[in-house]
Amino acid sequence: MAEFFETLFEKVLNRALEKRNAVFPTVDGETAWKIARINAKPRITIQEAALLLGCSTSHFYTKINAAKKGKSKHPIPFLDLDGVYVLPREELLTWALAEKEQEERKRKRESK
Repeated sequence: MAEFFETLFEKVLNRALEKRNAVFPTVDGETAWKIARINAKPRITIQEAALLLGCSTSHFYTKINAAKKGKSKHPIPFLDLDGVYVLPREELLTWALAEKEQEERKRKRESK
């Protein structure tokens, strides 16, 4: 049974890696493998989120602290597991796209 799941997991990772390589062909193989593994998980660590989105871990901690204090109009999705933060990957990606769009709208308003 374990061999079945290992084979299945490897196939899923290889598919994710192939799709990722079609979009980001310049990333080295090791980084691509890490990203594929991250994309196979429903919840990810702060370090994994930083690699996936290309920002620092401190940026995530800042966003989480703002969300915890209610000081964010668009709070980052996270789970606090007794002081260990994990992020629901798909919700995080949706949040990141919305943050990017919001930042672009803000820049356009400021440039007028």
